[in-house]
Amino acid sequence: MIAAENKRKARIERTKRIRELAKKDVGKISKRDKFIAGVALYVAEGEKNDGKGGFANSDPILIKFMMEWFIKVVKVPLFRLRGAIWLHEGLRRLARITSTI
Repeated sequence: MIAAENKRKARIERTKRIRELAKKDVGKISKRDKFIAGVALYVAEGEKNDGKGGFANSDPILIKFMMEWFIKVVKVPLFRLRGAIWLHEGLRRLARITSTI
């Protein structure tokens, strides 16, 4: 258990360092960049049927980005957004997702 916890902590630190380096490499992101990123994520992870749209992903950062993208770029009113959590059989660990919106 101790070794597993140490590996988890090392992975979290490594991910944190990679994100910091990536932010420096990318620099400031324009509105156009955000628009293109949102379109790409929607094409890859979006639900498009029956005149409705959706986005399915387990990464809280991507979920927050897409919520902001739908509201600010696509101009979807906040009251039109719905959230759902799908738990699959056999899933033992639950993640908490929070949003500042």
